[in-house]
Amino acid sequence: MKHLSKHERNEIQILRGKGYSLRDIATVLERNVSTISREINRNKVKGEYSAKKANFKAYQRRQRRKIQMKRIRYNDELENYIREKLKLKRTPQLIAGTRSKEHPDYTVGYVTVYKYVYSRFGNWLWEYLYSKRHRPRKRKYKNKKRQLIPHRVRIDARPASISKLLDFWHYEADLIVWPIWTKAVLLTLTEKVSRLKLAYRLPSKSPLEVQKKLHPVIEQFGIKSITFDNWIEFMYHYRLGIPTYFCHPYHSREKGQVEYTNKLYRIYIPKWTDLSNYTQEDIDLITSNLNNRPMVCLDYETPLKIFHSFLPSVAITPIM
Repeated sequence: MKHLSKHERNEIQILRGKGYSLRDIATVLERNVSTISREINRNKVKGEYSAKKANFKAYQRRQRRKIQMKRIRYNDELENYIREKLKLKRTPQLIAGTRSKEHPDYTVGYVTVYKYVYSRFGNWLWEYLYSKRHRPRKRKYKNKKRQLIPHRVRIDARPASISKLLDFWHYEADLIVWPIWTKAVLLTLTEKVSRLKLAYRLPSKSPLEVQKKLHPVIEQFGIKSITFDNWIEFMYHYRLGIPTYFCHPYHSREKGQVEYTNKLYRIYIPKWTDLSNYTQEDIDLITSNLNNRPMVCLDYETPLKIFHSFLPSVAITPIM
């Protein structure tokens, strides 16, 4: 990976003028076609691509990046602030947003925080990121055949008021599964408006265990509906006595709130952890921490504060 040179930009301008396609230009320059497309789209001026202007725009972007990095490097207080928050397992986006509210006169963007973490000045901080990786990795998806879930209602039939967050007590649910040698799983639920999180340790992921746990949870919290993924463990959804909806196959992003909740739980209970070593009290403590954790989508307020601002009389007590 390296930046396009002035010579390559001159070649792009000449070949574009002769009517060459993007793929032909990429072949001549031995570059990926997406690199050529991105170069033209980001550096063209008034619909025309000029090598001279493209070089100048690229130079300006590099200078801006250096200036942003200097905002952190030349301010000890800001640099220490970022390091302390990263050690508290806050994401760069949360750090940047919280900083903007606390110190509007000296802010920093979350992209700059990521660049700082991956630079030589903060490259040891990557271990505090959720991914714990030096760079993102491509995800591989495997299609798995699952048994048909009876009486399944697609998410398309869900009332629009739920998607628009106009009503409380509509939840998304999912399971977090750990290595095959441990049978215990974690059932997680997220309230769509307040993002309030609930989590329960189950001895196994059998459909009957999931149903038995959901019944008292629905009764205690007055849940009006639940949106599930297409896991066979949710096959007894029709026995819950409330409307249930299912995402399209391999479209778990349609219940993105609980997927993000699972990501947060993975911070405290990593992927290869044996969940049998955790009690429900341990899970409740993690849940309490997450419900008191500010979120970007809540304007950096906590789920518990938003929940009690609408429903102050409801007490959050775990079901054992």
